[in-house]
Amino acid sequence: MSEREHVEVTIDASLKNRLAALAQETSQDEGCLINEAIAHFLDLQEWQRERIETAIAAADRGEFATQAEVDRVMNKYKPQPQ
Repeated sequence: MSEREHVEVTIDASLKNRLAALAQETSQDEGCLINEAIAHFLDLQEWQRERIETAIAAADRGEFATQAEVDRVMNKYKPQPQ
């Protein structure tokens, strides 16, 4: 089991109510749900930062989409006349 530390936070009453309801419905401890939510949030943030850093590095190397590639993507989502 990993080391645990106590952290005090203030959350909106509506979030606390939702957390309590989920904990009761799933028979899980609120602390476990909070840890899981924070872990998912941090995973997402780290993934996004990695993708952004990768894209910036590619741009720094001059690796850009050609105009034809941009046009192809834009045309894919352009509304078609009826």
